[in-house]
Amino acid sequence: MSTALMIEIFGYIGCIFVIISMLMTSVVKLRVINIYNLIKLSKADGNHYDMIRGDKEDSYLTYFIKHYKEDMKKYFLENTLELSAADTIYTVCCEGVPAGVLVGKKEGDAL
Repeated sequence: MSTALMIEIFGYIGCIFVIISMLMTSVVKLRVINIYNLIKLSKADGNHYDMIRGDKEDSYLTYFIKHYKEDMKKYFLENTLELSAADTIYTVCCEGVPAGVLVGKKEGDAL
């Protein structure tokens, strides 16, 4: 099998994943899949991931959201940047370096 064909097949598989993620109507399901993949990835690549619980007043969270606000607006709805309704906040770190933020509202057992 040629390298060009392998790259093309890989591209088609990636497109299928993008289409599936855009067709998902529930953001909660997408978040669960993301967390599952984060755990799976941490076991596969040897990197160590931590989730550090935070709160709305956390100075790093405020900095992170201000710094990446324009990027977040491209991919998320405007009202998702509002932290007033959030009651669960985690900073995801890879090898001690902040890699992302998980912000949500807990409803029963679901986030």
